[in-house]
Amino acid sequence: MSKIFKFDRWAPSLSESTTAEEIYKLVKSMDPKNNEIVFDMTNMVAMTTICARAIFGRLYTELGIDDFNKNIKFTNISEAIIVAIKWGIMAEIKQSIQY
Repeated sequence: MSKIFKFDRWAPSLSESTTAEEIYKLVKSMDPKNNEIVFDMTNMVAMTTICARAIFGRLYTELGIDDFNKNIKFTNISEAIIVAIKWGIMAEIKQSIQY
């Protein structure tokens, strides 16, 4: 089942790590392991790498590459946010490998 997660509430930018933690908890409550989550980034123009790591990096390491690619989708996303998410995922992977 596909569920939509809209970022409108936090548009146009996300830079607070406490807000990112709140978003992460909301997403986890949607059961991304068993549901497709579509992140609607309409009106979002910026996201810090720290926030992207807190949300998407954690999801990536928890779900694994296969479930992340299967269940985490994006719509109306800017190139800048795509880059931030990729960097956030890479940072989380590096951190998890170090431990």
